[in-house]
Amino acid sequence: MLRISPNKNPGARVEALIRAGAESLFTQHRHSIGYLLGGADDIVETNIVLHIGSAFLSQGHAVWAESPFKVDGEKSVKHLDLLIDLDPSLSDTASVLLVEAKRLRSLDGTETVEDVIKDCKRIEAWPDRLVGQKPIFFEFTQVECALGAVVVLLPDEQVTSPDDPAVPLFSEWWVSLEGYPAGFDKSCLDELKQLIQPMRRGICQSDFVNEDVHQVVVYALSRRDLEVEDKYLLTAKHEAAHVIVAQRLGLPGQSVSIEEYESPTDTALNGRMYCDWESLRGARDNSTLCIQAFAVAYAGVWLEAIVKGCSFSETYQDLPTDSRAATYIRQCLMQWDEVDMRSTEKESETGADLAKSIVENEMDRIDRLADHLADNRSMEEEEIAEWFAEDVALHG
Repeated sequence: MLRISPNKNPGARVEALIRAGAESLFTQHRHSIGYLLGGADDIVETNIVLHIGSAFLSQGHAVWAESPFKVDGEKSVKHLDLLIDLDPSLSDTASVLLVEAKRLRSLDGTETVEDVIKDCKRIEAWPDRLVGQKPIFFEFTQVECALGAVVVLLPDEQVTSPDDPAVPLFSEWWVSLEGYPAGFDKSCLDELKQLIQPMRRGICQSDFVNEDVHQVVVYALSRRDLEVEDKYLLTAKHEAAHVIVAQRLGLPGQSVSIEEYESPTDTALNGRMYCDWESLRGARDNSTLCIQAFAVAYAGVWLEAIVKGCSFSETYQDLPTDSRAATYIRQCLMQWDEVDMRSTEKESETGADLAKSIVENEMDRIDRLADHLADNRSMEEEEIAEWFAEDVALHG
């Protein structure tokens, strides 16, 4: 029997498949002579996610057991029990379900509830984590909708409250959030209540009753809609950032395109934008010129870091073409001034700060140029100069 709270429905099919997994789990419990009541927590929790994952796989969804990754040096790893792609046929964006599972026996009380609280917070926090600190799925796929499911198995709950009918069972409290079930720290329940109150909550109960005890699964479902970037528009914004920084610094941007660059050894400032900054050597001192070249090279990095909410260093590691351009600038400065690589750090850092300042101040102009690039695919030097002059005249 399924009972549901009246909160917003995050997806009928998700709820139905969680119920199907719970029903399958109850059937296995009867066939295995009550393993849910005795086995180790991690084994039972693995079985919970196995049955839920199987229910989703049976309907054509893609399921991953998310592998652990470091979040606190060498001492700690965290992971998700399941990550499910609800629309695996779609390649540009995805809707996913993140699942955490727990077993709560009557003797576990507050200790397990504290773990459920951590699971609720983890489900909420994963989409906001930085690169390297989030589920692997989020590293290569844009997620537009992230559903969260905290699933708790109660393997030995009484059918009725044994002492006082006015005292709710834990599963009853989970749905109503009224009163306090016996055997739990009230402050802990209050914290859990704050987390699950806005979530859609439900109960799935086993029909098999033995000595007034049966198995119950309770769950709470949440939904977050996330901002996604069209991959072509993001590319256009990236290239537009290079162009605008170059124009602001008076460096000649000869061409820009959002098509793939022709050669992996291209020394352009990003393979799709060519800036002939070296032609100004002699007109500007080497240090100033290289600072400005670094700024153009780092412009796309800052643009993506700002859009994605990531750090500069993490974004930089994912952009090998921009990294190659910065390396080339270092090599030029080392050769021209006869210095070692360490002596180029000041120019590089100053260029990065300059890029950030210009990109932040020129974000509206970058967006306008990106729209133009998305429509026209490429621009040559004369068109770039004309567009920039017209935009300055219109918008300042």
